Amino acid sequence: MTARAFVLVIVAAAFWLVTGLPARQFFGDETLVHGGVAVMLSLIPGMLTLFWANWAYGQNPHQEVLAILGATGVRLFGVLLLSLVLYMTVEFFHRPAFLFWVAGAYCFLLTVEVLLLLRGRAIQEQAKSGTGV
Repeated sequence: MTARAFVLVIVAAAFWLVTGLPARQFFGDETLVHGGVAVMLSLIPGMLTLFWANWAYGQNPHQEVLAILGATGVRLFGVLLLSLVLYMTVEFFHRPAFLFWVAGAYCFLLTVEVLLLLRGRAIQEQAKSGTGV
């Protein structure tokens, strides 16, 4: 489990650097901060989803589905709410570019997280059946 969480953190940092550094050259330092905050807003719920799904695996099969679907809903609501709070209350984040960063980081990290969940499930199933990886 910690390996998947570590991969998600590394991929999130790589996304921020690969997209943020070139954007900084064109749009300034503000863009790098917006990107970093957007990545963190999306990373934290992704980490929680990985931990929740790992806990739910091996429990009742309904718990696993509930964990993944429930975490997706909680993530969507949480990221949207926090992004809008920052956008509306903090002048530094009151830029459309910040919301674009949030949308991009959210979609990218959600994709990576789903791939990690699917890969982790396949590994757990193989280990459970004794066939190895």
